[in-house]
Amino acid sequence: MSKNTKNEWVVKGVKTFEGHEGRGYNCNLYRNGKKVAFVFDDASGGEVMIDWVDHQKERVEFEFITFGGEKKTRKGTPEEKMLNEYLATLPSRDDHGFGDYYITDGIFIEELVNDYEEKKWLKRQCYTKTLFTTPDCKKNEFRTVKAKFCEEVKKFILGKYPEAVILNETL
Repeated sequence: MSKNTKNEWVVKGVKTFEGHEGRGYNCNLYRNGKKVAFVFDDASGGEVMIDWVDHQKERVEFEFITFGGEKKTRKGTPEEKMLNEYLATLPSRDDHGFGDYYITDGIFIEELVNDYEEKKWLKRQCYTKTLFTTPDCKKNEFRTVKAKFCEEVKKFILGKYPEAVILNETL
């Protein structure tokens, strides 16, 4: 039997709330459909708290990369090691004006939560509107038709924008 080497990380059961320093949340983190952690950000400006499901297993040593790109070693759970090994494969970024930075476990989970919330919002919009993107749309930008999605609306959009991707069909 071949071992699945591709890990898919998702969050489920996201609950958000207003904290002292913005939006906080709690959720469950899953890897390949299996719950691996409970995550809590209390919106107090501190680190995200991750309660690993395998916290009772023997600690293993692993290398991780800090926000600033420094490689360090620590001990953690086997699931924590898997996540940090995955994060170490990601390239540095420069998309928030900080200069080059690396994705930490907290940043990674925050991005998963943001994606989850955005998808949830888009799905709500799809109840009463038809959302679509065109090649000239910027990242995370879309257009709308103020009509519920149906074949007639689809024909209208594709007639005007043949390369459009209709989000109602993909969400």
